[in-house]
Amino acid sequence: MSMNIHISRSMVVTTPTGIEKMIEENFDCIQTPTNISYQIINSENPIESYKNWVIENYGEDETFAIYAEDDPFGEKEPIRYSIINDGKEHNKRLNYWLQESENEGYEVEIEVW
Repeated sequence: MSMNIHISRSMVVTTPTGIEKMIEENFDCIQTPTNISYQIINSENPIESYKNWVIENYGEDETFAIYAEDDPFGEKEPIRYSIINDGKEHNKRLNYWLQESENEGYEVEIEVW
């Protein structure tokens, strides 16, 4: 089993009744090899290192054919093509999540476990 990168956020909130509770949430990171996880965590900027690793490993554009609604088996020519880049989409979600964390006052932590 590999040791993976985990990015989480947490904050303490006070309920209307005065009880303090810890809210914790995890970002859905891509599984990283153990040696890469430690390279990332020991880098000067672990979040940026993780994002760079994602692009290096999942940043290729992939083209998918889109077929007409009445052609579910793709027997005719596609009506258009769609380009998807999983690495860029993953990093876009991470950037949004990090910005949301900052805006809402969460503390973000990156760990290996």
